[in-house]
Amino acid sequence: MKYVSATSAAEKVIYQYTLVKKVRPKPFWLISHGSCLLLFGIVSGAFVPSLNWVVPIAAVLLYMAIEFIVVCALSWSRPEWSVYSSRYRWTGSFPWIGYFPVQAVPLRYFRISSIHTMWIGCSAAGLYFAWLHDSGALYAAFAVLWTAVPRVWIIAAFRTGSRDEFLIRFQDKEFSLYVS
Repeated sequence: MKYVSATSAAEKVIYQYTLVKKVRPKPFWLISHGSCLLLFGIVSGAFVPSLNWVVPIAAVLLYMAIEFIVVCALSWSRPEWSVYSSRYRWTGSFPWIGYFPVQAVPLRYFRISSIHTMWIGCSAAGLYFAWLHDSGALYAAFAVLWTAVPRVWIIAAFRTGSRDEFLIRFQDKEFSLYVS
C-alpha cells in the first residue's frame, strides 16, 4: 500500500472537504491479485477439466447482483442515504470490478455495503455445496472472495474513521479519503 501526499491545494480540497489520505495500490499488489485468479483457474482446470469457466463467472455475476441489491436496499433503508445509490455504477476497470461508487460516498456507507455484500456472497457460495461437487463450490467461493478482496483492502486502508463526515472517492488507480 503506497500512501501519496497531495501537493497542490486544488487536490487537497474538493468543495468543503479536505483530503486526509490518498492511497494507490502498488503494481505488485495488482499483478498478484490478477495472477492469483489466473493461477487458481489453471490449477483447478487441470484437476477438474469439466469445470471450465462457467462456475466462477456465474459466481462473480451472482456476487455483483447481490452487491447491487444490497446497495439499493441500504439506500432505501435510511432517508439520508437515498441519494447514494445513484452514485454507484458498474465498472470493469481492474481492480475496481463490479458495482463501485463513481462519485464520493460516505466511508461508512461503503463499509456497511461492502461487508454486507461479502457476507451474503460467502453465504451464497456456501450454498453451492448443495448443488455442485466440492471443487466447483470451492472455485465459486474463491471467485466471490477474489472479488471482495479489493473492497476489504480499502476498508482496511481507511480504518481510521467511521464517522459520517468521511467521504471516499475512487479514481482510476487510486482512492482518497476526505473529511468535512
